[in-house]
Formats: sequence, structure tokens, C-alpha cells
Amino acid sequence: MSLKILIEKFLTNGLISFVIKKFTNFNLNFLNINYNKISPKTSARIFFGFYERAEIKLIKKHIKNYLNVLEIGGGIGITAKYCFNYNKKIENYYIIEPYSINLELIKSQKFDFSKIKLIQGCVFNDNEETSTLNFEYTVPVLNKIDKSAILAKNISSEEVKILNEKYILDQLGDKKFLLIIDCEINPSIFISKNKKLFKNCYGIISELEEIEKYPIDEQIQLIENEKFILQEKLGRVCYFTRKD
Repeated sequence: MSLKILIEKFLTNGLISFVIKKFTNFNLNFLNINYNKISPKTSARIFFGFYERAEIKLIKKHIKNYLNVLEIGGGIGITAKYCFNYNKKIENYYIIEPYSINLELIKSQKFDFSKIKLIQGCVFNDNEETSTLNFEYTVPVLNKIDKSAILAKNISSEEVKILNEKYILDQLGDKKFLLIIDCEINPSIFISKNKKLFKNCYGIISELEEIEKYPIDEQIQLIENEKFILQEKLGRVCYFTRKD
């Protein structure tokens, strides 16, 4: 185990995590964070900058070039926090997230919600005929010690609407946008199956996944075949820009 991992484990466990969650409302980049509904360990990871580290580095460097953002897989809203912090000129931020639990966490953060549109739904790689999908997830419960949401052992499910290309296009209109993908879909296949959506996409930040027969290098090539250029790569997280 590397020294970096050992340090991260130390800083995100036990008393340190609890103190950060209970007595702070910012992280080391001085973002205003509401840790109230976030678990102590995740709170500590956000505070010290371990949370989505590579993705955040690319956002800090490149977000200033975009006024509109479409984020697929919004998580708990921390990516959006960084985007707004490093680009005060963002006009529209669209978050697509399947889990209502995560949407509630995003709502608990201090955003200017006149600029954010939250959309509950699932984006598929293929335009399938099904209209809904059942998502299984571990139900969070209230931690009696610090009143935060923690994961319980029981599994629940939630019926989530499948969003097609037309629905997303109706939301975006003719706006040029940055696409941020951090979920289980294969970005290269998603782009190839939804080409109309990407005519106004001028940048992509995506964590590529080793899915089935598609290795990372092949996914990069498939994205580049759709008129994008790889500008920067940090591990499996890549930043692309449009050729034209």
C-alpha cells in the first residue's frame, strides 16, 4: 500500500472525519460545503480534496471556457460546487441524476438554483424502447451520533425515467455546453448513439470505464472519431475538446 493511500486512510477515518463533518462548512479550497447530510468519511474526503481528485483538477483548469454545463451523474453535487467556484460566469448547469437521495443532497447545498436544473432520470447508451428502469441502491439512514445520512444494509429500489436524446435536447436548446460524465455509461458509445445531442458539445470531461470489450485506449479513439480531440488525461479521467 502506497504512502499516499495510507495518509488518505488516516485523514478520513474516526475522530478526524467526525470533527470535520461536525465543525466545518468548507474544504481546503474554501468551497462552502454543507456536510449535514454527508457521511463523516465522505465529508473528510471532500475537505482534504481526495473526492474525485482527477476530475476536479481538470475542472479547475478548463471550466472557465464554458458558460453551460451538462453533468450526467451528478452525485452529491460536489463537482457542480467546483464548477461554479472556478467559473462565476456559468449561466446554466443541468444535472441528470437517477437517485432521488442524491438529488436531495444536491438541494441541501448552497447553490444559486436559478442557474441549476435538476433532472431525475437515467441516460442509456442505446435508445431503447423501455421508458423506466428500476435502480437498486443501499438506503441511507440517520446516524444517531451526528445526524448524518449513512448507508444501511438493506437494499431498496426506485423506478427512474429513461431520458432519450430528444428530451435532453429540449432542455439544452441551442446552447453550447461542456459535458461532464461520471457514471456507468460508456461515453464513446453514448456519443455515437446520440449524435444530434453532441453538435453543440464543445468539451467533455469523463472518467472512462473498462466496460466489456472496450479498453480505455479504444474508448478514447472512438470519442476522437466523433470530432473530438484528447487534450489531457489524468489516469482514466480525460478532457476532450471539439475539433471545429
